[in-house]
Amino acid sequence: MAEHPSQQVTQLRKSGDLQKAWNIGCAALQQNPNDTYLKGAFFWVCYDYLKAV
Repeated sequence: MAEHPSQQVTQLRKSGDLQKAWNIGCAALQQNPNDTYLKGAFFWVCYDYLKAV
């Protein structure tokens, strides 16, 4: 069974690969705009970007 995009985004974010997490998250959200788990995972990617600034 394939890994859910939210899990993939979370793992990439936690490993420090924010750019790849951002790219996968954006593409997945465009296909599934109502996925609340994906929205949550993508929020944390955005948060980590903001912390870096």
